[in-house]
Amino acid sequence: MDKNSNKNVLIEGGNTELNNSKAILEKILADYKIMAAQKTVFFQAQPLLQKIEELHNAQKQTELQQCIGRWQNLVKKYTFLDTMISDKLKQILLGTFANSKTIAAKTAAPPLTVDPVKVAAATILINNILQDPKRVGVFDKISKQDLLDDLFNKIHNPVLIDQGSSNLCGPNAFVSALALRDPEAYVLAVIDLYTEGKAHVGGMWISPHPESYKQEITEGLSPADYILLSAIRKSNNTILSLWYNPHTDYGYQAFTTPAELKMWLESIDNDTVKRYESKNITFDELTRRYNNGATIIFLIHKERFMDNESSLLDSPVGNHYVTLASAVHQSGESNNYFLQIWSWGTTYPINTNKDHFQASVHEIFILDNE
Repeated sequence: MDKNSNKNVLIEGGNTELNNSKAILEKILADYKIMAAQKTVFFQAQPLLQKIEELHNAQKQTELQQCIGRWQNLVKKYTFLDTMISDKLKQILLGTFANSKTIAAKTAAPPLTVDPVKVAAATILINNILQDPKRVGVFDKISKQDLLDDLFNKIHNPVLIDQGSSNLCGPNAFVSALALRDPEAYVLAVIDLYTEGKAHVGGMWISPHPESYKQEITEGLSPADYILLSAIRKSNNTILSLWYNPHTDYGYQAFTTPAELKMWLESIDNDTVKRYESKNITFDELTRRYNNGATIIFLIHKERFMDNESSLLDSPVGNHYVTLASAVHQSGESNNYFLQIWSWGTTYPINTNKDHFQASVHEIFILDNE
């Protein structure tokens, strides 16, 4: 190799180092732009976070819930926001921060937990499906790994089951109860739908809308929720024109009657379902049943119960199903009470009294062994 050849090698090596340095610099600049954009969004959200803390300190629950709803919509769009707030704000947003030790003690309730033996059985089922090359999906846009990861998370924390922006609160309430009380049946239903296009759950055979197999997952729904919630609703609409399609989600297609929900709940193994009007059951009885392991579902008028609002469009029969997520505690004055409900993949704190509760909770479903 002559002198000029050595020179060429050195030049080529220098170019390689230069190119590597340029790539590193471009990566740093790209990361910086992302961080700068995130900080911009976070600073723009600061007034809302300050308002949330002020309303919490003033115990103005109606305005607080409205602001928390705005925050949750922001987080759905900018998921990184949740990692940039203080622990106190996280607790306020989850409804678990208390202004005093007294209230904290009152709101401490048995968590929505699943029998660990049942969770273990469901986990084994997930692992078996993962390792079985014959169990492949019939949904073009959903990977097997993504679905099983989603199921694993939900059997360990069923509160994550979330209808998103869809009108599937009835199937959501049923599936939440199923995952709490029989996680193995929940996993099997989702897996059968994913691999075979049909499943037996809720005392019925269900299948998705034919268009669902090739569609993208609806925004706001996870793989498991997209598959199971929509299939339950579609399969209970016997008229072809009313078949539920998650990509259209018309209200009349998605509506679930109290009779339908009770029928689905009655299919959960070894449990009985009792249906009450809210005026016919006391807060003490709700607390006793909840603390004894019952799953309790309310059919509420959402605007009245969660927002303390009403309108000319108020439904006389309720418009949203939610799950009770705590015991009912007396709060402050003798006629005021505090509870938490579970909906849209999270829990919400509710301040209520007898009149407010009876006016905004239309029916109650209690699922237990009593």
